[in-house]
Amino acid sequence: MEHLIIKDKKYSIETLKLLIGQKELDVNNIPHNVLVIAEAVDGPDKLPYLLETIKSLEIA
Repeated sequence: MEHLIIKDKKYSIETLKLLIGQKELDVNNIPHNVLVIAEAVDGPDKLPYLLETIKSLEIA
């Protein structure tokens, strides 16, 4: 599984593509809310610590 490191956090490229809904990933244009959700998907043990952040996200 390929990963991408953004601001010292590791994200699965496949998870990011799935959340964005595109086959190609523009690394410089990944919204913060997608990164937070990807962090929870890739590391479900982190979910309890991310709940408040996820609840406060602006989802468009």
